Amino acid sequence: MPRRRVVPRGPLAPFAAAAAFAIAFASATPATGAPVEYLPVRHPAYDEIETLAAQGLLDSLAVYTRPLARTDVAAALLRARRLRPEVERSLHYRRLERELARELTDLG
Repeated sequence: MPRRRVVPRGPLAPFAAAAAFAIAFASATPATGAPVEYLPVRHPAYDEIETLAAQGLLDSLAVYTRPLARTDVAAALLRARRLRPEVERSLHYRRLERELARELTDLG
């Protein structure tokens, strides 16, 4: 069965494409309007992230996907600290906390 193409009609038709475009790209930047910053692919923080994940302390992050957004890593650290307060004693956690201090402050 061939697909039917839906074409918007009426006085608001010209705005339909603009609205679709805006919706599609609305999540490309965070609410602050600032561009997303990523950890460079070969950044030493990935070793810390992988170690914490292997210990089962970072479970809300796709650790083998690179590059990772700095805010995503910071959010995962906050979640790990909320669920398992003992994670703060980890040297790996403290190194990441120092690296992502700005993002952790921004996220609260």
